[in-house]
Amino acid sequence: MKRAKTPTILQMEATECGAAALAIILAYYGRHIPLEKMRVDCGVSRDGCNASMMLAAARQHGLTAQAAKVDSIASLQELNAPVILFWEFNHFVVLEGISKEKIYINDPACGPRTVSYQQFDQAFTGVLLLLSPDIDFMAHGRPASLYSALRNRLQGLDKELFFVFIASLALVVPNLMITALAKIFIDNILVEKLNSWILPFFSVFLVMIVSIILLSSLQNYFLLLIKLKLTLISTIGFLWRIMYLPIQFFQQRFAGDITERVSANDRIANLLSNEVMASLVSLLTIALYGVVMCILSWQLALLAFTAMGFSLFVYRHVRRQFADVSRNFLQKNGKLLGLQMQGLSLIEDLKANGRENDFFQRWASAHAEIISLQQKQAIYNQILTVIPACTQLVAYSIITGLGSWQIINGQLTIGSLIAFQMLWYQFFAPLQTLLGLGGELQKIRGDLARLDDIQNHELDPRFNISSTEHCLEASIRLDSVCFAYTANKPMLKELNLFIPVGEMIAILGKSGEGKSTIARLITGLYQPASGSIHIGGTALSQISPEISARLIAYVEQDVFLFPGTIRENVSFWNPAISDLAIEKALHDACIYEEIMQRGGLDCAVSENGVNFSGGQRHRIEIARALAQNSKILILDEATSNLEAETEKRILKNIQEKGLTTLVITHRPSALEYCTQIYKLEQGSLIPIDKEFI
Repeated sequence: MKRAKTPTILQMEATECGAAALAIILAYYGRHIPLEKMRVDCGVSRDGCNASMMLAAARQHGLTAQAAKVDSIASLQELNAPVILFWEFNHFVVLEGISKEKIYINDPACGPRTVSYQQFDQAFTGVLLLLSPDIDFMAHGRPASLYSALRNRLQGLDKELFFVFIASLALVVPNLMITALAKIFIDNILVEKLNSWILPFFSVFLVMIVSIILLSSLQNYFLLLIKLKLTLISTIGFLWRIMYLPIQFFQQRFAGDITERVSANDRIANLLSNEVMASLVSLLTIALYGVVMCILSWQLALLAFTAMGFSLFVYRHVRRQFADVSRNFLQKNGKLLGLQMQGLSLIEDLKANGRENDFFQRWASAHAEIISLQQKQAIYNQILTVIPACTQLVAYSIITGLGSWQIINGQLTIGSLIAFQMLWYQFFAPLQTLLGLGGELQKIRGDLARLDDIQNHELDPRFNISSTEHCLEASIRLDSVCFAYTANKPMLKELNLFIPVGEMIAILGKSGEGKSTIARLITGLYQPASGSIHIGGTALSQISPEISARLIAYVEQDVFLFPGTIRENVSFWNPAISDLAIEKALHDACIYEEIMQRGGLDCAVSENGVNFSGGQRHRIEIARALAQNSKILILDEATSNLEAETEKRILKNIQEKGLTTLVITHRPSALEYCTQIYKLEQGSLIPIDKEFI
């Protein structure tokens, strides 16, 4: 099988491998589809996507697509690459080709790599997807350009860029003048002994030095302005966008990985304001210095250009490998950070179950992979650093030898050779900067891809709603609501539910049936696939998130408490909530006395509330919901950690407040104040009589 070199497109999460593999095939044939859109086309959910969904998406984009099964590598060699393989029963990869010694695959998890015949035989399941352009296939788009992505980040900085360009262009003049002065000093003052030129020479030389200092200071000042603006604008915009992404985005990614992407903004800002700007100026100076070198000696200039061409050839040869390794490193490093945060957040459970060593082994394995990728990065980095440096040294030696031969033959003066050598340094130094920048640019390709995962992701559609606040009746109605995490596996089917104002309704059901999903649908965190949800007489889809958040309070089983005081945790930094309202909420949540005994509202809360018991944490969370003075309250297993008597008192207080309440529970003790009880079974709600519980 002849190898087909496919582009590198890395998955952002494990469930995206099928979408990424299909995006690789489409890009190979000239149809460049963003991974974010491919996720939607393939119907990627929290469970990923299957082969049938990928085939449907492939046909949608103009490919002839069919699944096949082979039982040997020999059968694969008869096919035309690339094809998609089902790998280890949980992953999709792209087969690029087969040689006598190894097999080439493009893995969405880590990029192009090779495997031995034995490794391939162990991992390949025999199932593959055959894809080729149909007669209706149309090329579309173009590969994501690194330079256009960087250029877009410089928008709005025209004034600063203009001054940097002018200052950099002006710097060329004194640098060339110093080179000319060196030639004059050697050829005229030293050789011809024109001593009367000494004072004018040093006067002009001093003026050039002062000019270089002033122009460099001006250049650095505007570069600093660019850096500050880039950091400020990009970070603020990035954080704003993160806050407005749908909840599903965060459920499918590590928190540590998302945090690390914020740091990537600063790295890109530093690169743009320092190396990139300096290198853009270097392109201009290289051209000007090259012209002057040709004037002094075209033979020596030709040698210099040859050395430059060799260095560029080396860079071009290792560029893709460096970029692939860098992308893989950044992705794995983000996941390692997420793993570390996960371990720290679960430290109590790890210790209670004696699993510290198991977690350490998992972390050590991920860390070893990071070290291996860092070593590969270092190798490519050394190639881009050492070879140009050696090329410069060899070229300098040859230039000196050839220049000396020209001096002996009267074709060149000593001053001209010295001036050429100075120009050679000023010519090649920016080139080395450019090659070094090339290495850095390959590193940030991964950063840009991970940032684009956020920038190109669709925002939560709720934030497009601009409804004005008005008095809404606190009833809840679900009409024929359907919802599915995976397209062909609906979780909720034609769900109908009505909760009158002020009533308390309970939903029972086994774990995994979708009880919490109903709660998230009512709060607006999820959107139904079909059907409608109404709050009062208004569709939830027409209520803005701000109004919805004030109207509906939601308490999950997983408690979130942050370092601060009880006042801050209950009010959630809302200055409109008074201390009196906080105390009333604590009283209704049956934790007022315990808080007062520990210092009142200024009582300190540790991270995740570890200085409180599990039941106390849940009651603080319930108090937070009650303090918002919402008309609707949803309790999703919120009282599961409480003793029956405390749970009964809290629910009684809630009922007396007249709140419309949905209680999701599995405990009979929570049903006493519920007027209606439903059981969720196989995606449908079944009414239950209290007498049969």
